Amino acid sequence: RKGDELPAQAEPMRPYLYDLMAVEPLAEVKRLKVPMLALQGAKDFQVDPVADFEPVADVLRSRKDKSDAILFDGLDHLMK
Repeated sequence: RKGDELPAQAEPMRPYLYDLMAVEPLAEVKRLKVPMLALQGAKDFQVDPVADFEPVADVLRSRKDKSDAILFDGLDHLMK
């Protein structure tokens, strides 16, 4: 998030976190032309099942290859 400072304990991970935050997941899904499977827990609060997962799922489900997306009711980010 632009303008936010990292907590002190995260400082050693700064390069990794900045690289990670620069990735646009939906753009990557659209760019890659291989079959993909996206799995998501409906109780996930780290990756929003609606705002984050549904756009990816829509792209994958619209493909004519074997791509798919599955939202699991009752599971969280760790699929438990």
